[in-house]
Amino acid sequence: MSPDIAREAAREAAREVAREAMGIPANGDCADPDLGVAERTLIDGLRRMACGRDRCALRRRLTVGFPGAGTASRDERLFLAVFAAAQAGAADRLAAHLRWLAGGADHRFLAATATVVAKALAGAGHQLALPEPVRAAATAPTQLALTGSGRLRGSAGRGHRAKRQET
Repeated sequence: MSPDIAREAAREAAREVAREAMGIPANGDCADPDLGVAERTLIDGLRRMACGRDRCALRRRLTVGFPGAGTASRDERLFLAVFAAAQAGAADRLAAHLRWLAGGADHRFLAATATVVAKALAGAGHQLALPEPVRAAATAPTQLALTGSGRLRGSAGRGHRAKRQET
């Protein structure tokens, strides 16, 4: 056996031990049964990039799991929504998701890349489900402002004395 093959076999064995210690099934079963093969592949790619510290245009820290971990984080689900929006041709949703993921950074290159990947997935028969958008509450919460006299003033204009906390 060549040294390269032996080294790779040792790395794979170490990965299996780590997965077993974390309770990750060796057969690749996922704890999120609503995720298909394409979704798991995209999340696994994101996780591998995060572990490898690849350079990317993101300015905010994402919450991602260990490669092979079963449950998808909110950021990982948003990552999937990027590709689903690109597949659906929902340019506004795609831009909004990327703006949040990229922390306000220029995301035009990311949008173009996501569109190419989404079309390739669709061409291979993998249609990603676009999640329902989160809607704002039907009624706005009461706005309160602290006045100079230590009173809370609501949108109706009435003042309520603020309770001071003793420290």
